[in-house]
Amino acid sequence: MPLKVEILRREPTGNVVMLEGSLDSNTYQQFEKATEPLMTSGTSLIVLDLAKLSYVSSAGLRVIFRIWKNAAAAKYKFGMVNLQPQVKTVFDIMQALPKEGVFSSLEELDTYLDLIQKQEAGKQKKAT
Repeated sequence: MPLKVEILRREPTGNVVMLEGSLDSNTYQQFEKATEPLMTSGTSLIVLDLAKLSYVSSAGLRVIFRIWKNAAAAKYKFGMVNLQPQVKTVFDIMQALPKEGVFSSLEELDTYLDLIQKQEAGKQKKAT
């Protein structure tokens, strides 16, 4: 099954990567190439929307983990939303889901990010 990768800009430095189809040994390089430009210093948020991802193999997992690792090293936010049950099961088996980075929808992620920003603003206000 082919893979469709669509990247949507959110805010000035955020990106939502929507995957549709199968992320496997035949398509992982396509995904890797499409997301490579997002690994720049100008990025502050990468969200993988997996609502239409029907299958993920170990090759696909490696690319996702690489993005996640790069995000942590570059200190930008990484999240995944809308995991289909069969895809979530693969992550569960690998015990690889980041507890703070998986959300049921983009709205839930936005609520979380809004809360984090308000908490940071409150800390800065108290410090001054």
